[in-house]
Amino acid sequence: MDVLDQVAKKRLSDDIDEKNQVTVVADLVGRNRDTEVAPYMVLGKHGRRLLGFAMDVYKGTEDRLDDVGRQHLLDLFQAGADPAAFLTARMRNEAALIKRYPLANWG
Repeated sequence: MDVLDQVAKKRLSDDIDEKNQVTVVADLVGRNRDTEVAPYMVLGKHGRRLLGFAMDVYKGTEDRLDDVGRQHLLDLFQAGADPAAFLTARMRNEAALIKRYPLANWG
């Protein structure tokens, strides 16, 4: 991804969409950027983050997996003073990006 990022930044174009990793991959493989390349790259990147969040939650509460009490869940997913830092907000952001680029023939 670092190599793709470097290549994208050095592309000769005034169009910002031409200077991203997804466009570079689409051009390299000769596929449609929005329907054939972006969904897989977005799922890989943001799906990995969602999985990481789930693993962090699991590791942080292994001894209380059956605890579905309101306060425990609030502490787990919405700890801290900044709503933007809430785990639920971070998960929602990643999921929204994945939803934006649906995989063809998924499921």
